[in-house]
Amino acid sequence: MRNPGRVHPRLRLMLLTPTEAGRDQSADNDLDPVRVELHEVAERLRRAERKLAAIEAMDGIDTAAIKSATTHVRLVCRVSGYAFEEVDEPPPTLGEPCELDGTAFVVERFVPSPLPSDCRRCAVLVPIETHSASARGDGVSELS
Repeated sequence: MRNPGRVHPRLRLMLLTPTEAGRDQSADNDLDPVRVELHEVAERLRRAERKLAAIEAMDGIDTAAIKSATTHVRLVCRVSGYAFEEVDEPPPTLGEPCELDGTAFVVERFVPSPLPSDCRRCAVLVPIETHSASARGDGVSELS
């Protein structure tokens, strides 16, 4: 290579900048709705973050209530044992399915957090097979 550190602006412009003749118009048309949606989602996220920051900054707002509404803890029941997790997102709904480490779980019930002085809710997650069997009352998991 001759002059490996030398910048070739015209060559770079020709090779790295798409021209109208070389541009695939159908690909651009396909990406336009995705770009618009991505921009809208980013804008909604910015607004939500501003709202939450404003709520947290207000005097007299109960920070424990904010924490309780926006975070939760989980007690994950597995055959191999129990696991406890703190999750930085709002609590799921009762009966909501979720997947952890390739295993399907369902929210069986809510209990108070086992942590001292913690106002958050604790979602008890059980494997879907166990939940189906206990709902039927026969103690035997369903096999499909």
